[in-house]
Amino acid sequence: MKKYSILFMAIATILFISCSKDDDDYDDGTWSTVEMTVDVTKVPMEVRPCGRSQSGEIHVTWGDGSSGSGSEDTFKHTYTTPGNYKITMKQKNMEYADVYSEKDTDNDITCQTYRAFDAVKQFFEGKIETGALKKEIEPAIMIQRMLSKSKEIFDNHLVVDKCDYTEDGDLVAYIKSYAVYDYIKAILGNEKDGYEINQDVLCAVDFGAPQKRNRFIAIGIKKALTNTVEIPKGKFSEENYRTVRDAIGDLQKVQTVTEVKDDIGTPLESVDDISELGRSLRDTDKLYNHIITNTRETAMERFKAIKQGENFHSLDEALKVNTYTDAKRTQNTIYLRLAYDQPSGTVVNVRKSMWIHPELNRAVSVREAARLQTFPDSFVFCGTKDKQYQQVGNAVPPIMAKAIAESLAKQLEQIEDRLGSIRNG
Repeated sequence: MKKYSILFMAIATILFISCSKDDDDYDDGTWSTVEMTVDVTKVPMEVRPCGRSQSGEIHVTWGDGSSGSGSEDTFKHTYTTPGNYKITMKQKNMEYADVYSEKDTDNDITCQTYRAFDAVKQFFEGKIETGALKKEIEPAIMIQRMLSKSKEIFDNHLVVDKCDYTEDGDLVAYIKSYAVYDYIKAILGNEKDGYEINQDVLCAVDFGAPQKRNRFIAIGIKKALTNTVEIPKGKFSEENYRTVRDAIGDLQKVQTVTEVKDDIGTPLESVDDISELGRSLRDTDKLYNHIITNTRETAMERFKAIKQGENFHSLDEALKVNTYTDAKRTQNTIYLRLAYDQPSGTVVNVRKSMWIHPELNRAVSVREAARLQTFPDSFVFCGTKDKQYQQVGNAVPPIMAKAIAESLAKQLEQIEDRLGSIRNG
């Protein structure tokens, strides 16, 4: 028998109903009806089943006479008007309540479960109000949460250092947590595994990417082979950093598309005015992924108002309304118009961040974002438009990844040469 909870939330009323079901039990019995009045003038009310109800669905009648139902675990409805709402639940709840509320036991956990079922029964019979129902079944809900947390600890093999009771009688488990690097070093750097590990934060712009993107890098080599591990150093400095223009300047006149189905490849004509980086990335005669999002009227007005290097915060107040809950807390990467003669910031999913082309009033394309990451044009991204943008945003710039790989390969070659000399002694 599995336990499920169904949570009904409103400003004035919180109703918990705890029920049980067999996986294959979908009885067609009669319905019990719960009727309650809620005030949702300020905060929308949600009905969200946790697991499936007795018949596999919940039927709801709203104050305006409309109704709805859902048969999946994810069924949800948001109330927007106050009124009298009828929530209908399967009579099977009452049958289970009859059985479990009659049990007698000295086990506190089981006792709280029976107490909860008895409260559900009394609620359906109209003997108690929702406030009393909540109070009666809350202990069972808290026990369920405790067991869920305990299961998480055991399933993940976490070590509990100690347990304490609070003044309120709560049980607290203390578990040590580590930063990812400290954990890796503790596991791989121990005597058994024996890795010599070194780490640093590398910036892609120092390795030739037209992008200021910091990434934490850790490299490990067996201690039996070496006692030092080198982290690669970038060859570029602020005086010769590559820019957005270096990466995408040659694509400005290339036609974009707005739908993935129309991305059949755009022929590239030869160009003379192109940077060294642009030429190295332009390694094919047909361009793919030069896809952008359609720009709505409000967004276009913002595009036109934002200059190179500016973002959402540069807009007049009139152009900030009806977009974000708190415009002042909007990140500086939102509605960012790239500056042609500077490296870009960290490339994210630039579709979601609404990045703007340096000179054109349109979004940055998937291909242009990929160029900023130093992906060559021959590397084609697949999937939906948003997935393509996300793939680009998640990536480590290939030009920096190559530098790391070459540095590691050089160190391993030196180790091999040294070991070879010893063997040939």
